[in-house]
Amino acid sequence: MQKTQSELENTNIKIEQALEKANEGNRIKTELLALMSHEIRTPLTGIIGFTELILNDLSEEQKNEKCIEHKTNLEIIKKSSLRLNELLTNLLEMSVIIAGNKVQIKYTVFDIKKLIDDIIQMFEKRIIDQKNKVFFDFKCEQYIYSDPLRIQQILFNLIGNALKFTTNGEVSIKVIKKESEYLFEISDTGIGIEKSHQELIFDAFQQIDSSLRRKYQGIGLGLTVCKKFVEALGGNIRVESEAGKGSSFFFTLPLSETSGIVSEPQKVKTETKTLQKKYKVLFAEDELANNNFIDKILNSIGCGEHRGFMNGKELLQHFEKNRNYDLIILDIQMPVMDGVECLTEIRKIDKNIPVIALTAYSMETDKEKFLDLGFKGYIGKPFTIQDLSKEIALLLEQ
Repeated sequence: MQKTQSELENTNIKIEQALEKANEGNRIKTELLALMSHEIRTPLTGIIGFTELILNDLSEEQKNEKCIEHKTNLEIIKKSSLRLNELLTNLLEMSVIIAGNKVQIKYTVFDIKKLIDDIIQMFEKRIIDQKNKVFFDFKCEQYIYSDPLRIQQILFNLIGNALKFTTNGEVSIKVIKKESEYLFEISDTGIGIEKSHQELIFDAFQQIDSSLRRKYQGIGLGLTVCKKFVEALGGNIRVESEAGKGSSFFFTLPLSETSGIVSEPQKVKTETKTLQKKYKVLFAEDELANNNFIDKILNSIGCGEHRGFMNGKELLQHFEKNRNYDLIILDIQMPVMDGVECLTEIRKIDKNIPVIALTAYSMETDKEKFLDLGFKGYIGKPFTIQDLSKEIALLLEQ
């Protein structure tokens, strides 16, 4: 009996050690993905930002053929960069889910037809190249109440897969309002899925066979993200398919109390905010391209005197000698002195000056964390001219 008790205790110790090791492995993977996200999103800010600046310079008055061609090419660069950012978001979201954290859901009223139209526009080249036809069937109100970001991510993956695995065929997208739920159906006439493989496709990093990865590309993550997001929204997802004849993916979203009575939301103005006064601004950003981008934004919105630095320590040394500034922008991850350390020192000098956190760690929980630390504003990378100008105007002129 003593031996059995001892063996049980040893077994429990081994199990606890194995669990600790597994948890540590998940933590390391999550931190690695967060680091990868940061390192990729930082240069993406420069790519999207300077593309946007050039697009703004190619005004409507410039109608020559070469100018139109350049504008089209730049729009493709911008869309591709935004798509890469979406992939990074999916990877980071998946790492959070694997680590056992809840999916963040944010409900609002949005235009479901426009959301789907925007996704289709992103796949326009693939539709043409694959010689596919896309059909829509909306049997619901135009404006619905749910989480537009999560639904966009779900539909982006499902529509993208339908188009990827279909050539010279058809893809149909249906949204139907039922008594207690919305039913989404994305069907295609593509390669289909064997019955024995249909459960595997919702597992992380799974594809039906390795040859598909080479032929069709992808890391087998999209459907796992879809399943997690649908479940977080209170719905369910399933597939019906036959090899060689196509696939249909169905997912449901429960109707909320406001469903059916929502109206068109007020349009959010996306134009650049021009400042009403000449404010004095300091900023620190160690990536040279992004440092230059911030400088150009501040010039374009009519900011007054502004100075940029490559780390928090340089900015702090200047601020200690010259305190008559209206606003400070701090990148979070910098050498020598990072944004959080710099904010701590700034608050010893001035407790009220508004400070904006600029970071590639742009999950919803990150925003709350930095605001709790004492930042007055928050901008996630990659950001646009409108993002920064709006945040500055919000802090200084409202």
